Amino acid sequence: MNNAGIYGEAREPRRYRELLTVNFLGPLRVTDALTPLLADDANVVMVTSGIGELSKVTPRVRQVLADPALDRTKLLALVDECL
Repeated sequence: MNNAGIYGEAREPRRYRELLTVNFLGPLRVTDALTPLLADDANVVMVTSGIGELSKVTPRVRQVLADPALDRTKLLALVDECL
């Protein structure tokens, strides 16, 4: 179970980068590192607070995130674009 993150307004590029790095890339990297240790039938659960909801993202980003064809490669490309 991943449940960690930081809160704050992303009003400047440095802070936005910091928030994405901790709140998105952090859990991704931990999950990637631990996946080889998990049983074949294990589940990974991501927990977030209300701050993790998507009401403040642009309509284009919301559309990309809602696309059923979204995969890891496309998601990482979106995060790179945002960074």
